Amino acid sequence: MSPRHPQRGDIVLSIDPTLPDAVDSARFKEEGYTFTVTGENVRITAPTAKGVYYGTCTLLQILLLDDGRDSVPVGTAVDWPNCKVRGFTLDVGRRFFTADSIHDYIRLMGWFKLNRSGFDRDSSRAWSGRLWWCVSFWAGVALGVCDSGRDCCGAW
Repeated sequence: MSPRHPQRGDIVLSIDPTLPDAVDSARFKEEGYTFTVTGENVRITAPTAKGVYYGTCTLLQILLLDDGRDSVPVGTAVDWPNCKVRGFTLDVGRRFFTADSIHDYIRLMGWFKLNRSGFDRDSSRAWSGRLWWCVSFWAGVALGVCDSGRDCCGAW
C-alpha cells in the first residue's frame, strides 16, 4: 500500500480484514468487497485478496459499459457471491483444446468471477468422469507443477 494519500482519479485497492464485521455473510468474508466511487477516486476494499480481485473485475465491467471507457457512476456497492461454487465445464472427452485455449477459458472464468473449472473427460460411462478442481490447480498446470509440487501429468 502506498504511503501517499489518494489523488484525484486514483483507483485505491485495499485489504481490510476487519471489514467482514460490517456485513453478516460468510460469502462476503471470503470473496466480498465494497466498491465506493466519489467525485475524486474509486476505492475497492475487501477482507481478502480474492475480494479485491472481484472488485477490480466489477470496475472493468462498469468501464466497458461507458462509451469513453473512462467514467464510473458515483455511489457505493457492497457485493459478494451468493454461491460458494461457481463453475464452468469443458468437454475435453469429445473435443481437443489447446493449452492456449484452456488459458483463455481460465481468463474468461476470472472475468465472470467463476471459481471452479471442470473437465468432462468421458461421458460414455455411468460415472461421467467429471472432475472439479479449483482454478489455482489449473494455473499450476500452466506452470507444469501442481499445488502439491507433483508433476501435473500424474494428476490426470
